[in-house]
Amino acid sequence: MNRWCLSITIAAMTFCPNWALAQAFPADTTYTSPRGGLTIRPLVGPDISRTDAFEMAEIIFPAGYRGGNHVHGTTEIFYIVSGVLEHVVNDEVHVLEPGMVGYVHPPDRVAHRVSGDAPVVAIVLWIPEGEGERIYANWSKQIRRP
Repeated sequence: MNRWCLSITIAAMTFCPNWALAQAFPADTTYTSPRGGLTIRPLVGPDISRTDAFEMAEIIFPAGYRGGNHVHGTTEIFYIVSGVLEHVVNDEVHVLEPGMVGYVHPPDRVAHRVSGDAPVVAIVLWIPEGEGERIYANWSKQIRRP
């Protein structure tokens, strides 16, 4: 887990140097896709980072997930926390395991698949920001109350 914390800290310092790392973000909101059960929990966005440099979220792909080819308008970077993700970029399969990073740049085509019995938990960065909000704009929103 230390490598994950270090990676996130380096990314935050690189893409958002004016951001105070001690700030807390209320990560109590999740979004669930209408098909496939994919969930996204925003962690850092422009309202917290005070920049349009990047967005960060936790994304959970359920076991058996098979997303179709799509294109992002920004660079998308995944850090795999748990599970095994097939990250298919321009029809080339990259198998990502915990501790590995995968990325895609526009206009590359990408698809995500989970072949195993376990869900995949990943941290995703979208650079610049805006892609996450575009993706989950029409998804169902859940707010966890203390």
